[in-house]
Amino acid sequence: AENNRQMMIKVEAHRQKMRGLVAE
Repeated sequence: AENNRQMMIKVEAHRQKMRGLVAE
């Protein structure tokens, strides 16, 4: 469960990064 949570956080961070690139 902990690993899944970490993976979700990593995915969210990557998604935010991609959104930031698109926004810029």
